[in-house]
Amino acid sequence: MRKLVRLLKSLKYDADVKPDITSYDIVSIVYNMPDNLLDIATDAEPLLAQNCSLYMDALEENDRLRTVIMVPNGMRKVFCAEGASLTGLKGLNGELKQLLWEIENDLKRSFRKLSEARIRY
Repeated sequence: MRKLVRLLKSLKYDADVKPDITSYDIVSIVYNMPDNLLDIATDAEPLLAQNCSLYMDALEENDRLRTVIMVPNGMRKVFCAEGASLTGLKGLNGELKQLLWEIENDLKRSFRKLSEARIRY
């Protein structure tokens, strides 16, 4: 969870157009992710980021899911007048999707360069 929260906060603060979502609401979103999406091998952080994006997709698409999740201390819902908005969620998820796209495309280029660099007999 910590790695994912740090990543999302970094994406928020590094964005050209900052998503309107607080750090506490970012923590709350990750806190509410199903355990199976958080349970990954220690060296599979890109999968963790991908799972988070899938969960945020589900929150964007499912009003009921979005309106029932609570902050960790149980004092309010994550998505409410005092909390996160759908717009903020979409902005943050957009930043995460952009990062995942860049990772995927850079890896494709790296593998292509690697295969071209191999000595052929």
